[in-house]
Amino acid sequence: SMLIDSINSQYITRDEFNVLVTDVNNFKSLVVKELKKKVVTVKAKKRVDSSFKNISNGDVATKAKKLFDRQHYTDAIKHYKYLIEKRYRPAQSHYMIGEIYYKRKNYADAISYFKKSVSLYSKASYMPNLMLHTAISMDKTGDKNNARKFYNGVISKYPSSKEAIKAEKYLDLLH
Repeated sequence: SMLIDSINSQYITRDEFNVLVTDVNNFKSLVVKELKKKVVTVKAKKRVDSSFKNISNGDVATKAKKLFDRQHYTDAIKHYKYLIEKRYRPAQSHYMIGEIYYKRKNYADAISYFKKSVSLYSKASYMPNLMLHTAISMDKTGDKNNARKFYNGVISKYPSSKEAIKAEKYLDLLH
């Protein structure tokens, strides 16, 4: 009877064991998914890095702008993401990717990239346009309250800019 009491106090029940096995299997599945993501990311980084192997960051930036101007947005994004990875003018690269998403009417992603650009460098020459496009993107996604704030921000911070004139027109349409 002492042996049975010892077994009962030291061992888990079948139900407890099954729960534990399920938890371990779920955890293993999560780890496998994360490892697969990392492998894909590492492979993608190697592909990107090798395609820009003997090109200076400045030349990559010039090529990215040319691709953007020709509306070859998918290739331009690859170039700008490479520049972000290399920490070469990351604020401008985030802004340009935001512009691509804005032009593609993918407003939520545009807002995300614009926000990151501002957090990296808020005094850039493109700031009036960034703020206007952020406002329009917010407007298009239904965030009218924040859109109004951004339109007013463009008008007050850059009153003599062409973006301020456009912001006033968009603001009038909000009322």
